Amino acid sequence: MQGSVGKDHIHLLLSCPPGMAPSKILQYLKGRSSRLLQDEFPVLKKGIGDSTTDLV
Repeated sequence: MQGSVGKDHIHLLLSCPPGMAPSKILQYLKGRSSRLLQDEFPVLKKGIGDSTTDLV
């Protein structure tokens, strides 16, 4: 995997088996990155609809 990080987005170049659906790859990446961020920043674990005033 290669990539670059911008101020508000990233670019990734991935190599994967031809039988793997792109949607499954993105589902895995989003889930894994979400888990890592929530472990590092517990305030992100708030559910939808909870007050987010302490995030600012």
